[in-house]
Amino acid sequence: HNILLDYGAFGGLPLLVSYLMLFIFVTFKAVKKLREDQPSWIFIFFFTGWIGYLLQAMISIQHLALFFLFEILVHFVLNFLCL
Repeated sequence: HNILLDYGAFGGLPLLVSYLMLFIFVTFKAVKKLREDQPSWIFIFFFTGWIGYLLQAMISIQHLALFFLFEILVHFVLNFLCL
């Protein structure tokens, strides 16, 4: 099982679609920033953590610690995108 399957099964299609849209939005915005200008090493650190979370989410079930990791990484990546 994985997190996407878990959200789709227990939250339904609206939760799964909104979760995937958040993934796509953050990833595309971060890749755009990486291509446009020279990002700081801190942004690269958090973006690498974000990619690691995405890969891990495909093979692991949801735990409370993973949810907090998801929230922290999303907020840090989006914060650096606004700078």
